[in-house]
Amino acid sequence: MPVRARVMLVALLVFGGCGYLLPHGHQTTDVASLPQGAYRLDPDHATILFKIDHLGFSKLVGRFDRFDATLDFDPEAPEASMLVVTIDVASIDFGLPAFERDLRGPSWLDAERYPEARFESTGITITGADTGTVTGDLTLHGVTAPVTLDVTFNGGGSNLLTGAYTLGFAAQGSVLRSTFGLGALAPAIGDEVVLEVHAEFART
Repeated sequence: MPVRARVMLVALLVFGGCGYLLPHGHQTTDVASLPQGAYRLDPDHATILFKIDHLGFSKLVGRFDRFDATLDFDPEAPEASMLVVTIDVASIDFGLPAFERDLRGPSWLDAERYPEARFESTGITITGADTGTVTGDLTLHGVTAPVTLDVTFNGGGSNLLTGAYTLGFAAQGSVLRSTFGLGALAPAIGDEVVLEVHAEFART
């Protein structure tokens, strides 16, 4: 093999392995061109974060480590799409094991009695070319209440690493923990819980 060809081969292997040759920005936000059907959350590329004011000094930042979601997507009528999210409440994670044990207990989340939180969409409103709101019912700690999320659509396209057609989203919203019977220590510990979600859905 000529020297130049060997150099090119090595470059392809090195830079391809580092991701430099994987195209970025090939997704489309043209909703009408996206495949219809059932999509499921890719748990390896999804995050649910929440932030709570701590005595006015800082924000406590936590996450849930185990959750699942399905999306029934209709590109012809995206407002008719359906989203269902389930969260394993016991997977709450602040990086503070003793604190997390307290939160799982009967004085707080009571994860043994209420092991799952569930969000089911009830309405979707398109607000821009790549933005919208998703309203739904959140059931947590035995209480069901409406929640609205502001959503940004990052686009859809073939996942070049898995081959699956993928839709990407980011979402933000907030809830009052007192609504769900979890208002202890408010307002010293903030009542408002700010939610931040990042998620990829693969077509099934």
